[in-house]
Amino acid sequence: MKFLSSAGFFKQQRGGCRVFVRADLGQELSNALYGMLSDRLRLVREGRERDVLELGERAVLAKTAVFRHRNSRIRATFGLKRHGAYDRGVMEIHNQLGLLNCPHVPQIVGYGYRRNWLGLVVSTTLATEFIGQSCNLLEFIQAHPEQQNAALLLAFNAIREHLRHSHLHLDLWAGNILVTPDLSKSWLVDVEYFKFAPNGSLEDKLGFCLGYLHNHTIHRFISLDDYVQLVRQWLKDSEQALCHESTLATCIQNANKPLSRKQRLMIF
Repeated sequence: MKFLSSAGFFKQQRGGCRVFVRADLGQELSNALYGMLSDRLRLVREGRERDVLELGERAVLAKTAVFRHRNSRIRATFGLKRHGAYDRGVMEIHNQLGLLNCPHVPQIVGYGYRRNWLGLVVSTTLATEFIGQSCNLLEFIQAHPEQQNAALLLAFNAIREHLRHSHLHLDLWAGNILVTPDLSKSWLVDVEYFKFAPNGSLEDKLGFCLGYLHNHTIHRFISLDDYVQLVRQWLKDSEQALCHESTLATCIQNANKPLSRKQRLMIF
């Protein structure tokens, strides 16, 4: 998996497991994380698992993915893509490395993979900052319906900030946006379906994100007409340089008939 950059990370190998940990963590935390990620690679044998790992006063979220089929293992080992994307366990590591120092994404602190006796990658693991004192956008709106619009505006701003840096989240439903209880900060998470320097105009990309967000769960809480009015006012207040009508038309189109996962990867 040499195609995954390891600049700024220390590597340690234990048996068939190779684990990379950020160089700025310090010796004690690095050693603890090496051991924990190696354990996840050895112990998780099926599907995908998430675990919150405690590192003293610090916590990280570990995601481990297992590749059951030979073709998936070959693609993971040699960095091959299918339908324009790496397999999910590889894709998220690749994207997190590309998002180092991005303020609206929990930062990667370590990653690794395990090979079998044939040298094929059979599992990957990824550790990112665990954002305590937060909940996802869906949970927040359910608990605080009176603050629904304020929470949505915070999400709009986070989406726009990503697009400003040529980042496009392709699976941006309410569960993939974290917010603090006081709505002072937000993060986009689960970045396995993500594009850097994507194709299309800014209006198309922003309209896609906003429409997709409404179609996936937000429609339960606010009608499309009211949602479009909220987007229209937000554009008027903060995005004078964009073509508002083009953005709104794309938003409505994706709210009514969103693109499939394969279409999203291919179009953008």
